[in-house]
Amino acid sequence: MKPKIEPIGLGDLNVVKMELIGFEPGDIAHIENVMAFETRSREHRRFRRVEEILTEEFERSEENLHEMESTERFQIEQQAQEVIRSETKFEAGAEISAGFGPVQIGAYARFSTNQSKEQTTTYSTNYAKDIIERSLNRIIERVRSERITKTLEEFEETNKHGFENTEGQHQSGIYRWVNKYYRAKVVKYGKRLWFRFILPWPASFYIFAQQNHLENHVMPDEPEKPVHPENFRQLLQPGHIQRDNYRTLVTQYGADGIKAPPPEFITLIKSIARDVDPELDFAIVDNDLEIPDGYVIYDLKPREMNFRRQLDDYYILTCAGRRALFEGADEGRSAFGDKPVDASGVLPIVVRGHGIHSFIVVTEIVCKLRSEAFEAWQLETFRAIMNAYNKEKQAYDERVAAAQIEQGVKISGKNPKINREIIIEELQKACITLWTGFQFNGVPMISHNQDADIPDNFPQIHIENTLEMTPEISFLHEAFDWFNMTFEFYPYIWAERKHWLDIFPLEDNDPLFNDFLRAGAARVLVPVHLEATETVLYYQLTGKLQHDGDIPLFETPEPGDTFTTNTFGGDDNDPETELELYNAYIDELRADGITNNIDKDVDISPDDPDTWIIEEPTSLVWLQSDSELPPIEES
Repeated sequence: MKPKIEPIGLGDLNVVKMELIGFEPGDIAHIENVMAFETRSREHRRFRRVEEILTEEFERSEENLHEMESTERFQIEQQAQEVIRSETKFEAGAEISAGFGPVQIGAYARFSTNQSKEQTTTYSTNYAKDIIERSLNRIIERVRSERITKTLEEFEETNKHGFENTEGQHQSGIYRWVNKYYRAKVVKYGKRLWFRFILPWPASFYIFAQQNHLENHVMPDEPEKPVHPENFRQLLQPGHIQRDNYRTLVTQYGADGIKAPPPEFITLIKSIARDVDPELDFAIVDNDLEIPDGYVIYDLKPREMNFRRQLDDYYILTCAGRRALFEGADEGRSAFGDKPVDASGVLPIVVRGHGIHSFIVVTEIVCKLRSEAFEAWQLETFRAIMNAYNKEKQAYDERVAAAQIEQGVKISGKNPKINREIIIEELQKACITLWTGFQFNGVPMISHNQDADIPDNFPQIHIENTLEMTPEISFLHEAFDWFNMTFEFYPYIWAERKHWLDIFPLEDNDPLFNDFLRAGAARVLVPVHLEATETVLYYQLTGKLQHDGDIPLFETPEPGDTFTTNTFGGDDNDPETELELYNAYIDELRADGITNNIDKDVDISPDDPDTWIIEEPTSLVWLQSDSELPPIEES
């Protein structure tokens, strides 16, 4: 594919050549202060103990008791009685008033018999034999199994770092960066072909890598605070937990012991079956149905009412709450009543009737979950999620504290030289992508079977893929003078608005690297090596690499030669005009005549008036021998 980024023209390449002349302490990296009579130390200790005890107990007792007693009695009685009077009286009544709705039921019956005789003669013979036999067989079997495995596992890790100042005067330890010093001189290397790139968010991958700890695995990942399932900038609250998202939240934060939410509606079925006397009115109240905790009655109705009647004049009535189902000999079957109120507790069901031999009634009750009960479940789930987060956060804080103590005196940031190398790598990657369209996801050049055993799992070079990629890698890294490119960072406003809150707070002690982190875009100027100019322009015209020999397209065309857009990769630009421009570049570079070897060492004499001193920072830190701050002139 033909590149869409075109060269901006020719320009002079002036390079600063340097030679090392020495090292000196630079800026202050850190100051550690210890007050007089102060002893300061940091200690981190981790201790873990697990106890498990196993106890098994079995007990069995058996008791047998057998007793027998026999008694015989014989008795003859003769009795004369003048008057014997017998009177029998029977009353039955029932009055019922159900307070779970407007239901009142009443029933009552009476029966009496009187009998008398003036003279009675009685003769009786009684024989009785009492046999008392008692047998007791009692077996008590008690099995107790208690498993407590006591395993004592102690793990203790202690890291100490401290300062002790018992001399009575304040002490300060001054850590300073170590800088290299070079003598520099500008060397002119003639004209070069230049490309200009505008790169979006140049530090995007570096920031992503830091957030995912791809470069530094020493520090653990800090657990994220539980947030709203949809609005990630809002912290999680109990009301955010719903039936459709609680599983995701529980899995995301590793909470355990979570119960499923109680169903919003449940249905209860109550059946009542009885055999009754058809000659009598009956009324039965059943108080066995209890509404589950956390629920109220939402709806109810008598579903079925089956019976076997014996008399033509019959009726049966079922009442539950404020709903009723009635069937009679003359009226037929009908249902009536109001919708029940939100009630809980025991639900009485009343069945009343007459002329019925047996019946069975079925009542359906629909219960709805109280809002308070659902909120209690939300709160319980929220506490479990927060407990899981707090547990992970505590473990994270302990590991961070231990790592900081192991590190001792903390030096923040990287050396500016290392930061510049990171900047060049990221800018180079983005420029190659814009110019070639290459996304660095090509064929693998290393084969690595991590599932195999040693030594078969060692990384190995994929020879064919490596040979295939070698020309492209060499061309992209050697054709451009990446080390001598210049760049300028534009502010964060040129990044996507959704990333502003991620970019704006970033900061670094190195001013140049700080600009790199907070840049929304970057402007880069890259020179092309003189010997690679024709190869780069050929790729610019055709989108193809020319590995060997001369580049025929840059020879002066003969009269009558024609060029088609297919020759140059199908671009809409006029190929003849573009070829003429690139030939003009080649002619001007050849006429320049300056062919200095940019990699050749240059003699830089201290007596040369065109030289100057350059200070370059390093990653080394030096502890100053005294506690005096450097003077202003030295700073």
